[in-house]
Amino acid sequence: MLRHYVSVIIPVLDEAKNLKILIPNLKIFCSEIIIVVGDKDLNKYYFCKNFTNKIIKQKTLGKGNAIKEALLLVTKPITVLMDADLSHDPSDIPLLTFKIFSNEADHVHGSRSLGGSDELFGNLDSFFRSTGSHVILLFINFFFKIHLTECQNGFRAIRTDILKNIKINETHTTFEQELIIKSLKSKIRVSEVRSHEYKRIYGYSKISLIKNSFRYVYSLCKYLFLNFKIKNLEKINKKWRVFINFEFKKFNKQLKTFKKKNYHLLYNSNPLLKDK
Repeated sequence: MLRHYVSVIIPVLDEAKNLKILIPNLKIFCSEIIIVVGDKDLNKYYFCKNFTNKIIKQKTLGKGNAIKEALLLVTKPITVLMDADLSHDPSDIPLLTFKIFSNEADHVHGSRSLGGSDELFGNLDSFFRSTGSHVILLFINFFFKIHLTECQNGFRAIRTDILKNIKINETHTTFEQELIIKSLKSKIRVSEVRSHEYKRIYGYSKISLIKNSFRYVYSLCKYLFLNFKIKNLEKINKKWRVFINFEFKKFNKQLKTFKKKNYHLLYNSNPLLKDK
């Protein structure tokens, strides 16, 4: 099954109640779950040991740091990053990974612009978050002459060999736009699929708009104008193509069926039109 090739990394900060709902629903979509706990009290996450033995205490605070520490434990060829607040639906993981399995993309993120959001509307803070995200997206699209509809969503899938070689520098949530920009600069195939963002059930967002706004602008300018390329990328891609052609040939029928059923979600087409 394709889930045996997928690892999921979940950075956690005071999300025990949400994880009790998320983790049991996650196991059917991946074979490796890595939880990075930023809380002082690890005991409240003891229940997670029923689903994974990879629960680590974060050494240095920050979401970017959590991902870097978790990457040391990843053993599967595709890594999915997702939040612990129940804003992401685990059943969307096959949508994120499909284009990588099919060798159409290397880095796929969920788009809230295409799939909708329960969080980015209704108050002043949401308005500024949404506006800021779109301004950053405008700069990225203009700089690379592309047309993405999202760049800040924490829900994404990326080839593990590429993710490890991108070498994340950002320590906080700005690592997401760093990943996009570095991927595009390295000619990594970046794509997106529809993904709905749901309102969290428990807790509250840890992101402070006032504290982080300057950090986002600085990070954008830094990586847009910083020279970056992945060393030995041609060799890495060649090895990946051999792996894909050998390993996933047996899944061609399954992938074709999934594509036909979910074409409008994968390629943003009108669902009323006949499937391809």
